Amino acid sequence: FGYNQNIKKAVIHDKLGSTPLIRRVTGGRALYHDPSELTYAIIVNRENLNNEKITGSLNQTSQSISEALMSFLRELEIRSHYVRHSADSKRGLKFFHSAPCFESASKYEIISDEKKIIASAQRRITNSFLQHGSIKINGVAEHPALNLNVSDLNANRSQTLSSNNFKALQEIFFNKMAEYLSLEINLKRFNEFEEELIKKYSETLKKKSHLKRIIIKQ
Repeated sequence: FGYNQNIKKAVIHDKLGSTPLIRRVTGGRALYHDPSELTYAIIVNRENLNNEKITGSLNQTSQSISEALMSFLRELEIRSHYVRHSADSKRGLKFFHSAPCFESASKYEIISDEKKIIASAQRRITNSFLQHGSIKINGVAEHPALNLNVSDLNANRSQTLSSNNFKALQEIFFNKMAEYLSLEINLKRFNEFEEELIKKYSETLKKKSHLKRIIIKQ
């Protein structure tokens, strides 16, 4: 759930079950990460970087990355467009704190067949920024802790991504990011030590989720 969301209102707590509730470092609203989706993260240090597509304002970089994401979807034969303005009816605090992320689209988030297919959020610290998001190419999976409008989910398309599918999609994603954002991509695989660190951190998150902002600030 989002950095600025009220934890008591973000989800229905007695319906979480074994799903860990984790506060992310960016804004936006709560969503359920499931094995049918892709997630992405782009981290940029803008200092001394000569690339207008990823060194501009928050609006400029959000637009550039959205256009790159749409080029990725086109390669998968998925037609899409980004939202130019957030809906006025869905800007209130009550909606922000309690409505799920995929209930509506904010500026520069991506729509396909009139439903949000990619949710993204960006955070800036000094000369750097992180933008990450959830790509629901297989539909949005339900979760009882979220008040989602089931008719808008495309949940019947939800299916777990196989390892082979993931690797193929990963290659397409990197190629399209490089092509559209004018970047040179060098693939790096985690070594055994790094993989073990990630595994331990993942287990820590499951046992002690990030519930307080102070943890994130540290």
